[in-house]
Amino acid sequence: MSSEKAEKSSFKFFCKSCNFKCCNKQGYDRHILTSKHKILTNTSEKVTKSVFLCQCGKEYKHRQSLYNHKKKCHYIEDKNIIIKSDNNEENDQLDYKSMFIKMIKENEDIRNTLVSENKKLRSQISELIPKVGNNNNIINNKQRFNINIFLNEECKDALTMNEFIDKIKVTLDNLMITKNKGLTEGVSNIFIENMNKLSIHERPMHCTDVKRETVYIKCGDPETPYGWLKDEENKNFKEAISKISHVQQKNIDKWTKEHPDWKSNQALQEEYLTLIKNCTDDLKENKREEKVIKNVCNNVYLKS
Repeated sequence: MSSEKAEKSSFKFFCKSCNFKCCNKQGYDRHILTSKHKILTNTSEKVTKSVFLCQCGKEYKHRQSLYNHKKKCHYIEDKNIIIKSDNNEENDQLDYKSMFIKMIKENEDIRNTLVSENKKLRSQISELIPKVGNNNNIINNKQRFNINIFLNEECKDALTMNEFIDKIKVTLDNLMITKNKGLTEGVSNIFIENMNKLSIHERPMHCTDVKRETVYIKCGDPETPYGWLKDEENKNFKEAISKISHVQQKNIDKWTKEHPDWKSNQALQEEYLTLIKNCTDDLKENKREEKVIKNVCNNVYLKS
């Protein structure tokens, strides 16, 4: 017994939570900082600090105290909060529904407005179209009237197309252009060159619309009445192009007269064959005729 008392009395510092004991304060302070001590002491604090709550919000350290309080507490839980929340959801649904109906009505109003404006616009366009058409007719009639006055009064002494073709003189230079550049350029050159020799009032043809190739020709043969006529589908124009091509063919001998020894010269023989081939090409092939019409119209265009 004496030895146990001596052993127990030798420990001056005790930790009940950890069952730790030591004889000096330095060792005890070191123990307090250990993880084991902190965990055990914190747990005990939580256990000792139990709190008992009432629905009214008051706190009590002891269960008996809470029990005594509840006998006197008149707090009633407000269950209307949940009901109020349900009412809010219903109100939100009603708001969305009314907003949706309002949007549909507004869209319908906008659609009706657009339909009404579209009808008005169509009505206005329908009223304007005849006026625009009438204005175009007035302008076209005025232009036709002006061109007829110009042709019948200022160009009354112009050559007929046949008279013009009869006066054409094909030169060696004309033949060389046909040999080097082909029938289209050759016939166009002869047509334009001889047209440019005449004044504007002497010319047998005038173009009033290059894009549409609208042409007026002065006729004077048995098949057509004498005077200025609008050449529908360029019928007379195409006949004139064909006649000028034949005039050129008849003048090929000018080249042979210029080169009397061509039969004994191979280079001249090849040149002669090229000239013959180009002069006798078919105007109806490869759009040659259409190209000649375009070239001549650009040159004899009657500017307003």
